[in-house]
Amino acid sequence: MNQIDTNSIDTIFTPISSVSHNEIQSIESIFTKHSLPHEQLKLIPLESPNNSWIFYWLLGVGIVLLIGKLAFPKRWYQSVVSLFSVRAFNALRSEGLIIKHILNILLIIIYVFSLSLLISIFSTYYILDFTTPSWDIYNILGFSVIIFVLILIKLLFISITQFFYDAKEAASQYTNYLSLSYGIMGMGIFIGLWIIIYIQLDLGLYFTAAFVVAVFLVRLYKLLSITESKNNFSLFNFIVYICTVEILPLIIAQKLYFYWLLSQ
Repeated sequence: MNQIDTNSIDTIFTPISSVSHNEIQSIESIFTKHSLPHEQLKLIPLESPNNSWIFYWLLGVGIVLLIGKLAFPKRWYQSVVSLFSVRAFNALRSEGLIIKHILNILLIIIYVFSLSLLISIFSTYYILDFTTPSWDIYNILGFSVIIFVLILIKLLFISITQFFYDAKEAASQYTNYLSLSYGIMGMGIFIGLWIIIYIQLDLGLYFTAAFVVAVFLVRLYKLLSITESKNNFSLFNFIVYICTVEILPLIIAQKLYFYWLLSQ
C-alpha cells in the first residue's frame, strides 16, 4: 500500500482562505496524485482573508437604495420604468431636470459604488488572475472618485455640445435619460454583485454585463430618437455627438484603467 504523504494531508486541512494562488495550482490529491484544477477552487471575495468589509460595503449601498425607495416610492417606480415608459418619463420631467432630484442623485451614488466594486472584482479574477488582489478598499474608493469625475465630464460634454447644435432642449432631455440609465444600471449591478459573491462568479458577471449592455443600448436608442426630432441633425452630426458624449468618456476611462493596471 502506498504511504500517504503527510504534507498533502496538512495541505488539505489548511483553511482555503489562506491558500495562495500558486499553492492552489500545485495541490496534489492524496488518492490519485494528480494536480487539482485551480479553477474549481476559485475564491470569491468574501472567502478571502481580511475582506469581510465587502459585505458591509454592499449593505451600505443597499441601505441607500432602501432609503430612496421608502422616501420616494412613486418616483422610485417611475425612475425604474421611465426608460421604457414615455408616460413615466414625462411625469418625472414635468418636475424639472431629473438629475437634480435627491432620489436620482442617490441612484447615481449607488451606480458609482457598485460599479467600482465590480471593476475591482473583475480585475482580480480575470485580469490580474489573483496575483494582486484589487478589491482593497482604497482601490475601490479610488475607482469611485474616477467614475464620479467621468460622469461630470460627460455632463460637461453634453452642456458644451448643446451650443454647437443649438439643441438646449435635446441636451436637457438626454441628460435626463442619462441620469435614469445610471440609476437603473446601478440597481442591476448591485443585484449582480450579490450573485457574484453568494451564488457564482461567472453567472453574476454574465448577468451584470447583459443587463448593463441592454440599458446602454436603450440609452443610445433614446439619443437617436432625440436627434431625429431635430431637423438640423444629420447622420454625421449624430455620429459626432455619439463620439463626443459616449465614446470619448469611455476612451478616457479605458486609458485610466490600463494606467492603473500597469501600476499594479
